[in-house]
Amino acid sequence: MVFSGKNTWWYNIRTNKWSVSWTVAGSLYWYLKINAEKNSYGIKGREVPSISSLEIGDLIFYRNSKGTIAHSAIITSFRNGRPLISQHTFNALNITYVKDWASKMHFMKIWL
Repeated sequence: MVFSGKNTWWYNIRTNKWSVSWTVAGSLYWYLKINAEKNSYGIKGREVPSISSLEIGDLIFYRNSKGTIAHSAIITSFRNGRPLISQHTFNALNITYVKDWASKMHFMKIWL
């Protein structure tokens, strides 16, 4: 995803440069919400109250004990109706979405 002038969520593999919303979980959370509220160009997100509304490709954001959104992960599978996530902060594929350290989780539907 290369910056196009319209999309401010990007990563350029050729230059190894990226936007803040590409690398900081809290920035991505707000980017997705604001894009949805304003119906802006690019990817959008709508927070939903429970995991039962989520599908593969949706995101979960995690708040730490200080109230900061400190992590995000993508839903990549389901087991027994519960989402499994993949993440890069430690690299993991299809693990439980539950994080013992998280004070709150935000479930976000994604669309273009």
